[in-house]
Amino acid sequence: MGGIVAAFMDGSMGPLVAAATGGTKFPVSTVLHTQFFKGVPIGPNCIVEARIDRMGRNIVFTRAVVLSAQGEVYAKAVHTAMLLDAPKA
Repeated sequence: MGGIVAAFMDGSMGPLVAAATGGTKFPVSTVLHTQFFKGVPIGPNCIVEARIDRMGRNIVFTRAVVLSAQGEVYAKAVHTAMLLDAPKA
C-alpha cells in the first residue's frame, strides 16, 4: 500500500510543476523521499496537498502530504526533479 500512497504524492507534485511552468517544462524525478506515519484506511477520502518549495531553471524541489479529512497526517514526501523542456507538438 505504501507504493500507492507514494504514487498519489508523486502524481500531485509532477503536474503541479508542469502547471507552474505553463506546460513548457516537465519534471524528471531524481529523488523521491517518502515517510509513512500511519496506514491509510480503505474507504475514506484522503487529501493530497503539494507545493513547490523552490524552482530554478534546471531543478525543482517540491513536497506533498497525504491527510485525512480531519487533517491527520498519513504520509509526507520530498521530491527533487530535473526540469526538461516539454516536447514540441
